[in-house]
Amino acid sequence: SFEDKIESTPTHFVKDILINAECPVLIAPLSFDGIDEILFAYDGGPSSIFAIKQFTYLFPELANKKVTLLHIDKKEDPEDHWKEKVGDLIKTHYSHAGFDVLHGKAGEELFKYLLGKKNVFIVMGAFGRGMLSSLFKPSAADLVVKVVSLPIFIAHNK
Repeated sequence: SFEDKIESTPTHFVKDILINAECPVLIAPLSFDGIDEILFAYDGGPSSIFAIKQFTYLFPELANKKVTLLHIDKKEDPEDHWKEKVGDLIKTHYSHAGFDVLHGKAGEELFKYLLGKKNVFIVMGAFGRGMLSSLFKPSAADLVVKVVSLPIFIAHNK
């Protein structure tokens, strides 16, 4: 922020940038020891695919890193047709790809999944802007930005 007052993380200034950005944004932690894994947070929407594509285009040198596509679904029995489509995209660009599926609220499940992880680069779309907006409301997703000290790449699909 450009103000002298102390604000919570992320600041109002950073929230505005993230919500209104017309290009990919990288939230970098204060310190980081490297990248062992790339985590693509996938919600089934076009913003997730857009974020994956943007990240892949901007960081082709990470093609040999371990990649996990994390799908969080509210339903207990999601359809698996997305694995084939998104899997083809991921496997075209990355040599070590895997899938994880969780059920529940996206913000809470993402936080629990990331808790204790190290050297993971998180990639997410705006999740129809709803997920991104929830990152800044008091919720478990808010903890991802506040507590988890990992880089986060966010790209909007406008």
